[in-house]
Amino acid sequence: MPNGVLRRLESAYPRHRLDPRERLSLIVKRDYDKIDTWTRACAVAALGELAGGEVPDIVACLYHPDPLLHELAAFTLLRQDAQAYARHFAKLDYDSREKLAYVLGPDGTTASWTSRSVFGRVELLRSLPAFSSLPSAALLRLARAAEELVLNPRRRLPSPRAPQESFYVNVDGAQALSDGEASRRTLPPLSLIAFGPGAHTIEVLETSRFVRIDPDQLYDLAAEQVALIPALLRARRQVFDGAA
Repeated sequence: MPNGVLRRLESAYPRHRLDPRERLSLIVKRDYDKIDTWTRACAVAALGELAGGEVPDIVACLYHPDPLLHELAAFTLLRQDAQAYARHFAKLDYDSREKLAYVLGPDGTTASWTSRSVFGRVELLRSLPAFSSLPSAALLRLARAAEELVLNPRRRLPSPRAPQESFYVNVDGAQALSDGEASRRTLPPLSLIAFGPGAHTIEVLETSRFVRIDPDQLYDLAAEQVALIPALLRARRQVFDGAA
């Protein structure tokens, strides 16, 4: 059936009468509806919760060029049907397989999903008070430009190679603020950490995962979302004077 006819038929049939899974499928696969990528990603996640087994619309997103949809489809399909995921994974090109092996973990445990995937980083940032009120589009910008950093015990942040202005979220592990004195203050998990010239360093006490946030993207966003500025100042104060 031609696409034009299909669109006219869909407009004549109220979508609220459709089964929830069918409505989610329409969001996932209808590019011409001009639905933004984040909304489509949320529909993929919801469809994965409602549907069982191998869902064709989710499988199609596995081949999508956008990492947000590509990674999320792989994550969802792996949880739904590991055998189906392995079958489709084998059809991907080498680079795609390598990237998914990194994001999902070579053993498929998805233990680093929140720090290695775009969708996981959006959800991680949204859970922080500093970012919780930002629109999804803003969080998606930050998540796309962010990356995971894993440090072993006795390593310090920031590294000598890091930019003078740098931002991190401590995902797990244990870290302490070091100000050169005998006492050290352990950082609470999921803290926004901001470094600048003159800031104290942070010592890693046990293997830790961080999400490194691109400072240029963050400052550009703060210029648009001025409510973000006080949160950045509080994060900076934490590593300058040890104030919470």
